[in-house]
Amino acid sequence: MITKQLARRQLLLLIVASLIALALVGCGGNKGKDLVGIWRLSAINGKELDAHTKGAGELPGFELRDTGTFTMPSFTTAGSWSMDGNKLTLHAEKYNNQGKEEFQKETLKKYPNDPAMQKIAEQVFADFVLTLEADGHTLTSKTGQNSQSFRRVATRTPTQ
Repeated sequence: MITKQLARRQLLLLIVASLIALALVGCGGNKGKDLVGIWRLSAINGKELDAHTKGAGELPGFELRDTGTFTMPSFTTAGSWSMDGNKLTLHAEKYNNQGKEEFQKETLKKYPNDPAMQKIAEQVFADFVLTLEADGHTLTSKTGQNSQSFRRVATRTPTQ
C-alpha cells in the first residue's frame, strides 16, 4: 500500500517533470521567442556579481530580437541567433561593422607577425553557445572550467 508521504513525493516528481518537459517543448516550439529581450552578465563561475561590480557601469550583455538577430554592444558584435532545445546559439556576422573576412584581413595587415592576434580574429566569429537553465531565466556559457551566466533585465527591446 502506498503511504500518503510516498504518494505526495510521486505527485511532486510528476509535476516537476511535467514543468521541465513543458519548458523544453515551449522553447523548441516557438524557437525561443520568449527569450527576446536584453540579457546582462550576472555571474562568473557560479559566483553572483556583487553590488560593487554591478555599480561599475553597464555590464556586458546582448539583446535578442524577435527577428532572429542579436546585438552585443559592449563588443560591437551583431548577427543571428537560434534555439535548439535548451541551447541558444549566437552566430556573429559583424564585428566592429566588419564581416569575418574583412576583419581577418585587417587584423593580418595590422599584426602580420602576431599569431595570437590572428587567432583572436578567428575566434571573434566563433558561435557563442549558451544553455537555458532549468529556471528559465538564466543563460549560461561554459568554456573549459569557466562559466558566465546572463539574466534577462528587459523583456521588450527598447524603441530606438
